[in-house]
Amino acid sequence: MNRYLTFTSLFLLLFFVACQQPKTSSVTAIVGARLIDGNGGVPIENSVVLIEKGYVVAAGSVDEIDLPYNVILIDASGKTMIPGLVNAHAHVGYRDEVNAAHYSAVQIQNQLELYARFGVTTVVSLGEDLDQARAFQAINDTTEAIGRARLYIAGEIIVGNTIEGVQAMVDKNAKHKTDFIKIRVDNNRRRSEAMPPEIYKAIIAQSHAHNLMLTAHIYDLQIAKDLLESDVDFIAHSIRDQEVDAELIELLETKNVCYCPTLTRDLSTYAYGETPEFFADPFFIKNANINEVGMLKDSVRQAGVRGGRDYEANQAALRMALVNLKKLSDAGVTIAMGTDSGIPTRFQGYFEHLELELMAEAGMSPMKIIVAATRDAANCLKLKNVGTLEKGKLADFVLLDANPLDDIQNTKKIASVWIGGERITQ
Repeated sequence: MNRYLTFTSLFLLLFFVACQQPKTSSVTAIVGARLIDGNGGVPIENSVVLIEKGYVVAAGSVDEIDLPYNVILIDASGKTMIPGLVNAHAHVGYRDEVNAAHYSAVQIQNQLELYARFGVTTVVSLGEDLDQARAFQAINDTTEAIGRARLYIAGEIIVGNTIEGVQAMVDKNAKHKTDFIKIRVDNNRRRSEAMPPEIYKAIIAQSHAHNLMLTAHIYDLQIAKDLLESDVDFIAHSIRDQEVDAELIELLETKNVCYCPTLTRDLSTYAYGETPEFFADPFFIKNANINEVGMLKDSVRQAGVRGGRDYEANQAALRMALVNLKKLSDAGVTIAMGTDSGIPTRFQGYFEHLELELMAEAGMSPMKIIVAATRDAANCLKLKNVGTLEKGKLADFVLLDANPLDDIQNTKKIASVWIGGERITQ
């Protein structure tokens, strides 16, 4: 009997000790940050965001949310938490020039990691996407630790002179499961012929037959109006030939089409006529390609830029783009942040923050800019589970050391970046 009691007592003791050991929790709590959730509402001070299996399961104030037992706590006191930035118009996979010989999976991986280090956690590549991009696109909804920005693609940009030919290109993209279709409708400042209406209307109709959104590169006001009348789904650049008018605003609103300014795209067309101020920004320098920067500082090259036939016209184009962005934003048109970065001299990751600064220069408030760069950029292109920090969304977010509502440049003050609930290496 004594022996029996001894074994029983030992078993109970071991059971008790085992129960006291820390358990591996599946829930992480980010506690104490100022939460800007991407929806445009009043920020939540001293917030709690609960993350499980890569998704947000709860978000609110510390007074509203009970912490689960044995939760993994991350103290974010003094930080501001925003959704990861969503770039609605970018490019990946190329180097030096847009040349298929340079395109590779390694390039895509490296560039998506670069975007992520800058807090850009979702990238929409609008065209020139080749087969190597498909493996990255295929795991957009994964919650595994991918350590890079999520990627959506438009595949080949549709070009051609016959209805049958362009329809076949759309069919090919659809077969390869691209997320969007992209066209260019631009007359190069009236130096060439733009894509004819009968061609782009056929492309739009064929895209919609495959349930694919049609995104359009434009420059001119009248072309933008014609595309909207033809049911285009997304305006992928600023209107730069003249000021927008009430007719365009009404079309954008009634058709429920978003406008993507890509202001830095225009900046890049003339900024290297001299050494730009941002070359001295430590936030830029830490990830800059020194060889590329050195090339752009070359005085002979800079003189060539200044002597280009469109040097002054490109500056005027950006000024017009800023005016039009202010008018459209004030009128209630939905703005989606995009940069056209990834093309040579358009620096991935950094240009997204520079874009936010230009949006502020145009007159948008910091909150409007953040919404345009998170929720609206995602919603405009129907991206799933990204863009806001609320229950059911992927836990893609940035912790900042300063409040971007005080100054949009505070988005550069990155403490950490998280994708799918996992902190990435900076």
